[in-house]
Amino acid sequence: MLDCAVVGVASDLGDEDIKAYVQLRPESAGVDPAQLVLWWKERIAYFKVPRYIEFVDAFPRTMTKNEIALHELRARGIGQAWDATQSAN
Repeated sequence: MLDCAVVGVASDLGDEDIKAYVQLRPESAGVDPAQLVLWWKERIAYFKVPRYIEFVDAFPRTMTKNEIALHELRARGIGQAWDATQSAN
């Protein structure tokens, strides 16, 4: 993994679900999102594990500090992200 960001997106069950944006290193192409979820489940609390995962080539950045522009990622919503609850079925 080269970089990542996590944001809240609208949920059908409550306030928000967690969506992770992941930028992979070129040699890591083809990573299975389900494997990422398993890795996270072993290391962080269950309520922090993202429901949605979207792979990106690059992140939008702020002009002043060159930080990831989280507000732009939030505005994208769920989009075409991989959904952990759909793949579990």
